[in-house]
Amino acid sequence: MLTRFLLSIWVIAFGMDATQANLALRALREFWFEAGLDPMEVRANLALRPPPSLATKRSKAQPPSPLETARALAKGANDLAALRLALESFDGCALRAAARSTVFLDGPETAPILLIGERPNKSDDAEGRPMTGQAGRLLDAMLAAIGLNRSQNVLMANLVFWRPPGDRAPTATEIALCLPFLERAIALLRPKLLILCGEVPAQALLGSEESLPRLRRRMQRVVRPDGGGEKDGGIDALVTLSPLYLLARPQDKRLAWRDLQLLEPRLESLGIARSGPG
Repeated sequence: MLTRFLLSIWVIAFGMDATQANLALRALREFWFEAGLDPMEVRANLALRPPPSLATKRSKAQPPSPLETARALAKGANDLAALRLALESFDGCALRAAARSTVFLDGPETAPILLIGERPNKSDDAEGRPMTGQAGRLLDAMLAAIGLNRSQNVLMANLVFWRPPGDRAPTATEIALCLPFLERAIALLRPKLLILCGEVPAQALLGSEESLPRLRRRMQRVVRPDGGGEKDGGIDALVTLSPLYLLARPQDKRLAWRDLQLLEPRLESLGIARSGPG
């Protein structure tokens, strides 16, 4: 069998005729015997060799990717304290190396509203809290105008948990690595309403590529990460302008005010109590 196979290979590959191939094969077999090798015995030994063990296969397995690690850590957290520890132990996102703080949440964990910005800024990084400094003060004033504040009914977060160098926008990879932790936070918190500040967090949470002007013009639905809750598994979401953007373009504050006015009737239907300035 082996002889006929080698013979056909030589005829095809080297353009030999049958006689030339036979001579070459005979010379090869004589070489094998002179070297003390029996071709049939070699084939039999190979057939008897056991398959690679599971330990060998496992040793060649690739380590989990940073995204797989992030998903596993987030999934294993059963409460917000455990999720915070899991996030602080995660070193798969390059943003962490240059940041001073891990910026997680700020506000009451029982708040019915979760507000999500794009990224921590320099002030957030220094304080270890989201939505601080001048942008935070502007946001607080906007929320207070409709009876909301971070001390009673609004919890603050960001799409990514570490400040990007130079306050640049986060990359798609950085967002993907942080998203499992944010989605797990949403699943644990079970908010009644989301406020998404800016195009980047809106697109990431809604799974949409629509521009900010189109996303702002109507109430949205974010699919619950845990699949639970209401019949369709969704959470009401308002998309509005980022306070950082409004600091650069104060003339657009009127657009943000229109967004908040859309929110007012929904607060009542969801049973979210208003409050005074906090």
